[in-house]
Amino acid sequence: MVAKLVSRVLKHYSDNFITVLGFAMLLVFVLLFLQLPSNFLSSGSIMLEFSILSENLLESAVLLLSVIVFLLIYSAFVALIVFAVRKDFGKVKLYYYLNEKVYSFAKRYFLFNLGFSAALFVLLSAFVYLSAPEALTAFVLFVVAALFIFVPQSIVVDEGSIEASILNNFEFIGQNKKYFFLVLAAGIVLVALINLAEFFIDSLFFVGSFITIALSLIVVVPLMEILKTELYTRKFELVKRTIHISR
Repeated sequence: MVAKLVSRVLKHYSDNFITVLGFAMLLVFVLLFLQLPSNFLSSGSIMLEFSILSENLLESAVLLLSVIVFLLIYSAFVALIVFAVRKDFGKVKLYYYLNEKVYSFAKRYFLFNLGFSAALFVLLSAFVYLSAPEALTAFVLFVVAALFIFVPQSIVVDEGSIEASILNNFEFIGQNKKYFFLVLAAGIVLVALINLAEFFIDSLFFVGSFITIALSLIVVVPLMEILKTELYTRKFELVKRTIHISR
């Protein structure tokens, strides 16, 4: 089962590689974020210093605007890759996707990301205000983020509102816990590999963090979204089998 799943995920990745390369556009924002003080790259991610929003009004405005545009582009390409896997349109031209429904999906996912990011920021602020241990803060944020992990798939596959997509996400996790933990395990493994790659490259060329952020955007993020979509669409196969058996 796992081998077949990996094969399908890699095939979708290969078939939609042109779309995947679109995530490389986000590297422009990486360079922009690094121009602001106290920001740095690590483990294939951008680390933002929490206090930056209170230090300089102009820098805060630039950061917030950059984050919003980053989320907009990120949401568009996630919606696009999920839609591509859902419809299996790997060989169809990109403009066909965009002229159909991807715009509305991307808009909904962007609004969700905007609200969710704001909620996580408020939660993080509360933990910092309470001087909570960093390990506890990281764990709680991880759990909260994990509980919404299938929202983009629900938005694109089920074509519902943001509220309905969130509820469908919870329902899918509740009914398919093995898929939920499989996605978490895959994410942990990929992040571990990114860390190992960064350590190895840094030991030779000292540019590991730059290479791993590129790998995260072009490899890890698309693979994870493809995996989640492949698993999420299986709920329709289960429904079909149930109807067939009942007949």
